[in-house]
Amino acid sequence: MLKNDRVNMIIALIIAIALWAYVIGGENPSITKTIRNIPIKFLNADALAEEGLVLLSTSDETVSVSISGQRKDTKGIEVADIKVTADLEGLSEGEHTIALKVIGPETVDISEASKRKIVVKIDQLITEEKPVETSFYGALSDESEPYIVQVTPEKMQVTGAKSLVDSVVKISAVLDTDRVQDSMRALNVTPVPVDKNGNVVEGVKLSENNVSVTAVLLNKKTVTLDVPIIGQDAGDAERTVTIPKSITIKGTAETLVGITSITAETINLSDVYEDSKIKIVPLLPEGVEVAANSKNLAVQVVVSGIERKTFEYSLDSIVIEGVTEEMIATLEEVEIHLVVAGKEEIIEGISAEDFYFSIDVEDLKPGTHTVLLKCVHDKKNLSEISFDPTEVTVTLEKKPVQDDNGHDADEEESPNESEEGEA
Repeated sequence: MLKNDRVNMIIALIIAIALWAYVIGGENPSITKTIRNIPIKFLNADALAEEGLVLLSTSDETVSVSISGQRKDTKGIEVADIKVTADLEGLSEGEHTIALKVIGPETVDISEASKRKIVVKIDQLITEEKPVETSFYGALSDESEPYIVQVTPEKMQVTGAKSLVDSVVKISAVLDTDRVQDSMRALNVTPVPVDKNGNVVEGVKLSENNVSVTAVLLNKKTVTLDVPIIGQDAGDAERTVTIPKSITIKGTAETLVGITSITAETINLSDVYEDSKIKIVPLLPEGVEVAANSKNLAVQVVVSGIERKTFEYSLDSIVIEGVTEEMIATLEEVEIHLVVAGKEEIIEGISAEDFYFSIDVEDLKPGTHTVLLKCVHDKKNLSEISFDPTEVTVTLEKKPVQDDNGHDADEEESPNESEEGEA
């Protein structure tokens, strides 16, 4: 009995397979199939460029398309068999909504598309020159450091949408330190456009594919640093100065022999009345450079014994001198920021009313002029007086000539006034 059941199951399975093969092979039913991630091809980009324009961005770059047809016709259709296009011809600068055109094989029907329209942004097409800046990546040893001798080109043209090109601040050429050797040689580096934050700007074209960087590996040496300081006690201020004691330099072994110290340019502190960080400028022998770890050496200055006050003034505080009776002077709107510094007992008694500003227009002709601003006061023993802006804009015009009746001579009499006079 069990043997008969097993035989019956096998016979049923064979019949089911035969029926399935008949349906599939004989009837070939109609089905629907979805093709995803079909790229949108943009037409007439060249025509857009001829008008000085370029595609900046698009709301979508791919679409999904559903096709329907008999199983045998839809089975082998893939992304490459479906064409989705967007025509850019005739578009102007700005944002536009344009229709998509979908074309598939003749053996199937396009039943549905995930997008029928997209939004594109068109921008000006410009070309600007940007500086090429080189840098290194990789570990630096304590004994040696790479040095860039020459970079070619030093500038490079960047072409693309105006908003993108404007965001490019430089062309970065980064060289692997492992490629630099003791002997000087030129190395090709791939240039990359970057913005002010160091991020790569996509969507622009560079005029060159490579940057040639001539570099060599130099020896490093740490020596004594001498920074002359003057004016430390000027203006009644107490200045505490912190100076680096050493500097690391680099050069060939022959160049560094005998160098035990480096002297920097003299730093004058007589005009320093607030805590400051002043960059050190070393005076280097020929063939010697500052190593990377000493590039930003600075003198730290802490100022005490000095107080500061800030005042603000409008154009009402400006006195215009030298204006003749025949002229009218008009000042452009301005806000002046004044900073004064000195000993605490002097600054405490000072107020905004102790200062005003003046300009001199005596020798100026009618028209608009930029003139120097002068701060007027009678205060003594102030350590610092600074103000911004230091110039203002003034317009000079001739006063209209008036007749005996007080009317402007240039004005024509109205008909009514003429008739009243005759009456």
